[in-house]
Amino acid sequence: MFWNAVPDDGEYFKPKPKQLKANEHPIIVNDFRIAACNAIEAGFDGVEINSANSYIIDQFLNDQVNDRTDEYGGSIENRCRLALEIIGAVVEEIGADRVGVKPSLFSEVYGKKDSNPEFLSTYLATEFTKLGVLYRHVIEPKDEPRCLKSIRSAFEGTLLLLVDTIKLMEMKQLLKVMLIWF
Repeated sequence: MFWNAVPDDGEYFKPKPKQLKANEHPIIVNDFRIAACNAIEAGFDGVEINSANSYIIDQFLNDQVNDRTDEYGGSIENRCRLALEIIGAVVEEIGADRVGVKPSLFSEVYGKKDSNPEFLSTYLATEFTKLGVLYRHVIEPKDEPRCLKSIRSAFEGTLLLLVDTIKLMEMKQLLKVMLIWF
């Protein structure tokens, strides 16, 4: 028997999204910090902060979804603020050598793509370097990698690349980095 998220009668509660209030941001940041601390206490070597797949960080980063008019919306610096606050808190809590980040800036958030994912990706890579993040998980469109070179030049840590199919020699020439394959 398979689990079904929709009750047999077809009626279910679908929550309506709401914009976070300014006083809720520190709670979100602290939740990530606590989760990272718990992971280390449980015996994990480190954590990967998933800022992809339409999760909360992805929603703040995407300029087509983030319609805020406060310090968390508008400019690229403002849209990245929550992500960098979260990553900064986790780095402070468990150490940068235990933190990786997985943004997926070429994906859609609620059917909408960021208008300039190359610029956003490079900006974040620079900021991740400043925070000392151990690795950046890179997810690029398999049909046309767009900004691997700019990410590599902006990010001093390790890059993990996730692609479906690509020729090894092409990738080595493009990145000139240590590759980790799964």
